Amino acid sequence: SPDSPITMIQFGCFRCPFTLKAQPTVEKVLATYGEHIFFVYRDFPIPKHDNGILFSEAAECAKLQGSYWEFHKTLFDNQKTLGLNESEETNTLELIRIAQLLGMDADEFEECLTEHQTHDEVENDFKAGVEAGVYGTPTFFINNRTIVGPKDFETFEKVILEELEKKGVSVE
Repeated sequence: SPDSPITMIQFGCFRCPFTLKAQPTVEKVLATYGEHIFFVYRDFPIPKHDNGILFSEAAECAKLQGSYWEFHKTLFDNQKTLGLNESEETNTLELIRIAQLLGMDADEFEECLTEHQTHDEVENDFKAGVEAGVYGTPTFFINNRTIVGPKDFETFEKVILEELEKKGVSVE
């Protein structure tokens, strides 16, 4: 809920191995403290990672069909095998196949992706990250406290517990 005592914003890149490395910790944080956290993922496609913008646009297209988090998880679960082709067309076909497998309207998804309908959303996230001082992924803001890079669960837990204490929320 946006009314949660903690807002956790992650700027990440679907093609970044460091963002991938952080995912198990993010999942554990949300499984442990999710009832107290409003979690937001923002796109920060790193230019040196091939297809970063394409994958971010695809995730935003999935969001338009209500399948963002399933698509998000699939991109990270398959990061090492997806998007390895030099051809944007071939990579686009891979992303459309994923949309189909997740039960999305493939034609609508393809139109969204090939017409770059979500490009502005991705660009706005990237600009917001730059303005917030993001220089690499993953970067996390937990109630405006910054954690850069894939860190262990205990690093996140310490900040979360301190923030909950500030808000007068006890965790049993």
